[in-house]
Amino acid sequence: MSDTLLTNLEIIRSRFEGGTGLARGVLDIYHKGQMSDRDLEWLLRHHRSAKVVGRDTWLRDSFDELLSMYSLVEIACLIRRVPHPLPEEFAGVAREHLNIPAVQAYYETHYPLLLPTSFRLRLDGTHALSEEKPATESVFVAFLNLNATFENELGACPGIPIQVRP
Repeated sequence: MSDTLLTNLEIIRSRFEGGTGLARGVLDIYHKGQMSDRDLEWLLRHHRSAKVVGRDTWLRDSFDELLSMYSLVEIACLIRRVPHPLPEEFAGVAREHLNIPAVQAYYETHYPLLLPTSFRLRLDGTHALSEEKPATESVFVAFLNLNATFENELGACPGIPIQVRP
């Protein structure tokens, strides 16, 4: 496994570490059985079914960050800029996150996003599309820098304590 490919994966993961913390915390609580399917579905509901306000806004922003990270990893997989196969420590957690029914409904039904769906299919072994071009490393680094610029302009969410709905 190339050190450069592992470094690329670590760059993506570390760039989103802070922004995904709330979502990862919610999912940890969910996996420990301290949050019901119904509560997670409520948090990740479509905004037309009930207004999203307060703490839920920040929690959902963190889920959006998590999906953005997985989207970037999918792009990196498509152009072979991360290890293939992905390290199981990373892939196993991502597979777990993306296959939770409420999370999957959030990014596939409520707010359809192609890249997280494609990444879930990759992790499940349904597809392994990729293409390598000689110049992809420099283009990928430039893309990561551009993406970081956009992410930084959006700002970070404040430290909001994780709670299930009342």
